[in-house]
Amino acid sequence: MMSPSVIKCENCGADMLFNPLTGGLSCPYCDSKKDIARICTRKRNFYTERDDSIVDDSTSTYKCPNCGGEVVFDSFVTATKCPFCSATNIVKLKDVGGLKPDGILPFLYTKEMACEAGKNWIKKKFFALSSFKKNFKPDNFNGVYVPSYLFTSDTFTTYKAKLGKYYYVTVGSGKNRRTVRKTRWFSVSGEVKKVFHDVMIEATRHLTQDELHKITPYDVGSLEGYQRDYVAGFSAEKCDATLDTCFDTARVMMENDIRREALSRYTYDVVGDYNAYTNYPLVAFNYALVPVWIFGCKHKEKIYRYIVNGRTGKSYGKYPLSPARVSLTVFGALAMIAGIVLILLASNGLLG
Repeated sequence: MMSPSVIKCENCGADMLFNPLTGGLSCPYCDSKKDIARICTRKRNFYTERDDSIVDDSTSTYKCPNCGGEVVFDSFVTATKCPFCSATNIVKLKDVGGLKPDGILPFLYTKEMACEAGKNWIKKKFFALSSFKKNFKPDNFNGVYVPSYLFTSDTFTTYKAKLGKYYYVTVGSGKNRRTVRKTRWFSVSGEVKKVFHDVMIEATRHLTQDELHKITPYDVGSLEGYQRDYVAGFSAEKCDATLDTCFDTARVMMENDIRREALSRYTYDVVGDYNAYTNYPLVAFNYALVPVWIFGCKHKEKIYRYIVNGRTGKSYGKYPLSPARVSLTVFGALAMIAGIVLILLASNGLLG
């Protein structure tokens, strides 16, 4: 689990916030500034350092009964809202220690920048519900650090496959003469050595791997060592997935890539069989936090979200449809079709 932090202003005592534009802390009351010293992140050995950095940072986890999201705040926070659906009836849970992050990608986009991107996106959605559009305001965007594992691995794969190449023959005679497709099968085998760098797997239940993929890539080469200062003024989703579960997901992605590389060596039309064994002699991982701006709301028991990559501004979202606009468009299309039909009938003298 990761914990947000409160950094007090040395000038006036107010809570300082991380400023994505300056990369440092700033006080919203007296405008004091504080730089954050950069530190390098580190990768851990998957086999020997997996249990390092278990901590309890005196934070509180809140659960949203509206969408099921869990988010971590400082222990003194008593009232806030869910960053995933904007509900305010979130419930405090009992906390346990968690895994301290190795690295973090600090926010570069402000909530105003995220909101502007959202407005540009939603104004192009003619069928979106009007009330949904009107809620695109900076105060409704929540900055959340999403827990993710980054895996780097050497791989060595041996494979065997049965591939097929199509060919065509002519059979029959007379009216029954026809062309039939057949398959000429051949066997292949080989080895693939491949190194994967920073395969990112989200470790949360509430932003799916597909959603995270929609707003990637993240500039993981800019990953910095984790410091609480970067989280001042933000929240973080609780890590729900285990290291092993995330590595299993990464393995599927890596092995699919290895399969594509192995089969790209041959000319074929169909794969009849493919068997492979992949060894992972060296695996390193980094438990990192990546920034996401989230606008969320619930409409008719369904959660709709618009998310923005907090580093690049790349975005993705879904929106509720306006029944009135959909009906108007359908009726308009039907009326247009009916009009065209009447014109065609009249021009051919089939009316009256």
